[in-house]
Amino acid sequence: MNEDNFFLTNRGDLEERLDPVFYRPSIIKFIKSLLTSKHFKTKPLHKLALRIVDGPFGTQLKVEDYKEEGIPVIRVSNVRTGEISEDKLIHISEEKHRTIRRSRVFPDDVILTKAGAILGYSAVFPKHLIEGNITSHSVAITCTDEILPHYLKYIFHSEIGQRQIYRWGNKSTRPELNTQEVKKLIIPVLPIEQQQKIVDAYTEAIYKRKQLEKKAIELLQNIDEYFLEKLAICLPQEPA
Repeated sequence: MNEDNFFLTNRGDLEERLDPVFYRPSIIKFIKSLLTSKHFKTKPLHKLALRIVDGPFGTQLKVEDYKEEGIPVIRVSNVRTGEISEDKLIHISEEKHRTIRRSRVFPDDVILTKAGAILGYSAVFPKHLIEGNITSHSVAITCTDEILPHYLKYIFHSEIGQRQIYRWGNKSTRPELNTQEVKKLIIPVLPIEQQQKIVDAYTEAIYKRKQLEKKAIELLQNIDEYFLEKLAICLPQEPA
């Protein structure tokens, strides 16, 4: 029998949730392995953050507030690639921004999507945008000096982050995290030098992937010429 389908949980082990999926043995073992690792210490996210805030309620930020220029608003679609995509970036006026200033974001803040089909995507707010805001489907995290923003982003992208995010986010209607659940995510805390090495390795791997993707796109764009050349076929020129 699959132990994740047939298991017992002691009443003393129950946390805030009563749904069985939350207590599957595989995820319980995974969390225990994080907490008892001899290779690194761990902390809940709230102990590694100066602040963790979600975006304004829908009634506080409406479509009619969007402008072509002003303060950028980061939506979930802008976080999908792991970087802040500025394609179709929307804005709000500085006046509107001041009314929802609690959820403003600054350079090096980590933005984590917490609802819907792209639950668990994250990116770091870039320096050149200076200041922005987020929607209700995201949280903004300002890191302490104990953790690098890009390291935290990659933890969210990894199995360590994703398994926890979907454990807490698994709801009866649609996947969704609340701010209190985000604060409970367990983060491995390595020395800053090791965090930087991990960030550098990820960054290099992503750069190489993008270069390969670029070459693949160029190849696909010239696929007709490529096949004709390989097959030694010379098509007649079209009449002028």
